Amino acid sequence: MPDHHAHSDVGPDENGTFSRQGVERLVHARGCMLVSAEEHFCAIARGGREKDTEFALAQDGRWSAAEVFRACSRVHGRRIPRHMAPRGVSLDRSFHNLKEDLIAEVIAADGIAPYRHGQRSVALEALLRSAETRKLGSGDRPQVRRAVQAVADAGLAVLTKGPKGGFANADLMWDLRARRGEVTRLADPESDAALSALVGR
Repeated sequence: MPDHHAHSDVGPDENGTFSRQGVERLVHARGCMLVSAEEHFCAIARGGREKDTEFALAQDGRWSAAEVFRACSRVHGRRIPRHMAPRGVSLDRSFHNLKEDLIAEVIAADGIAPYRHGQRSVALEALLRSAETRKLGSGDRPQVRRAVQAVADAGLAVLTKGPKGGFANADLMWDLRARRGEVTRLADPESDAALSALVGR
């Protein structure tokens, strides 16, 4: 199995954390700029407006995607939804062994609600139900496309966009870090196509 991140200075390491170069890529994709980066924190601002600055805490000079996403959301004045599963939503239910709590935290940090009215949101459901083959066409909700981009940027999945560079006919292959338990490969022969599909209604 290829290592999707080993060759990249901007991708996450084995612990899912990013270097300064990786943080710069993440914040730039969200319309922000990296003002400074120290061992224990970095300062993130809106492009061209250093007075609107938020901070992302670091550990040993590296940052989690969720921490960076939260700082960008605060800079843009976006509400950060709760990522904890509400009562009535069981995390024991297995969606191909995906770590629902981790995925929910990442998309919530990027301003996308993982739960609404005591249930999984359309965006979270779309990610978790990646066992049902589906193409994510232009008619799908923007929140679903944003959620897909968030987990891809966080290194939890590898996103391969369609022939025209969009989400139509895109494939999403989940990384081992997004899976629970002892997993030796991303998919078995019978579910390769299903696990690479984007779904949700």
